[in-house]
Amino acid sequence: MLGKTNTTALREGAVITEIEDYRWVRMPSGINGDFARAVYKNGLLAAVTADGKVAHTADGEVWEVSDPEFAGCRFRDIEWDGNRFILVGSCESGDTTERTGLILTTADFVSYEKKELANDGKPEEYLAVLVRNGRYILATSKPSVVSTDFEQTTYKNMAKNYNITIGVSAVKNENAMLVYVHERGESGVASHTHSLYMVDENSVRSLKTYDYNPSYAMLTLLECKGALYTMGRITELNYNLDKITEAGEIMTVTTGQNFMFVDGVYFDGCQIFINSHDMLVAKKGESLAEKTTEDLKEIVPESTLRCVTKAFGQLYLFGNQGLVLRSSVEAGNEGPVTVQALSAKRALAEAKAYADGKYTELETRIAELEKRLSGTTA
Repeated sequence: MLGKTNTTALREGAVITEIEDYRWVRMPSGINGDFARAVYKNGLLAAVTADGKVAHTADGEVWEVSDPEFAGCRFRDIEWDGNRFILVGSCESGDTTERTGLILTTADFVSYEKKELANDGKPEEYLAVLVRNGRYILATSKPSVVSTDFEQTTYKNMAKNYNITIGVSAVKNENAMLVYVHERGESGVASHTHSLYMVDENSVRSLKTYDYNPSYAMLTLLECKGALYTMGRITELNYNLDKITEAGEIMTVTTGQNFMFVDGVYFDGCQIFINSHDMLVAKKGESLAEKTTEDLKEIVPESTLRCVTKAFGQLYLFGNQGLVLRSSVEAGNEGPVTVQALSAKRALAEAKAYADGKYTELETRIAELEKRLSGTTA
């Protein structure tokens, strides 16, 4: 039986999308900007946006909005260091629109302290922050990696001297960070370089420089269940989901599937990955290598998802234009998530398979009748 979809509009703009017994509830976040990253620590769920706002909640239901009020502020990451939250991104510098890296700390999302670094190597933007043993390791847009305790700061450059930086992205778990750097040759040189690095509190290691040479970003970085992954187009017709081990080994998990994941989370014994509109659930004992795009569950075809996290025993999805979705399924101890949603692709595939089966049965019956009729006539 195909999954039935029931979308109900509620007062105050809330929306419930119910697909059989699994549903998503839209939360009134009070924000219109695009979410960038979320974290659930110290009993608070907090998410930052690309236009410099913070939405936070102590119960998952009532949301408050905070605005640190820096000109042109945008956030890229948020983390908890054991005593306070640290927010990183960029803002406009002085009376100009030139951008400069921004680091803020707060314990309550009411008052913020801006942190300045001692060196002159301050980048245009901080992309991600990893907290390790009292130090903050930050990936920057230069591209470089900063290690600081706000008293002593060191910089490690990752850019090649003859290249121009096109884009940098980063993701981390509790112990390390992946950084993807896209560069091209200086003016007049068409060659592009795509490099992957692993960063911890002591080192910056080059893992791989990709032979494939597109002029656009080719890798997305994500984390799930403490593991770091890359998702991207590796050759002209091939998409890989690669897992990066703690030793820096690159292990291909799936190949040829254009999942285009942007984030992941481990919830109730399941690995859950999201892309802009869909979700993939791998239950305990299931292999990601056996999953295909037909297993994607459509969540928000009309919006764009950015990140996912678990908080208050439920899943929370964050997207563009202030979108926050909360799952209605209560988390058990180790039971699987009961996601019964069917994507449009999956529904069509199952409908076609059902129709093909019935057609085959009909052809078989007709052939049998023709055979009997032929025998009677003879």
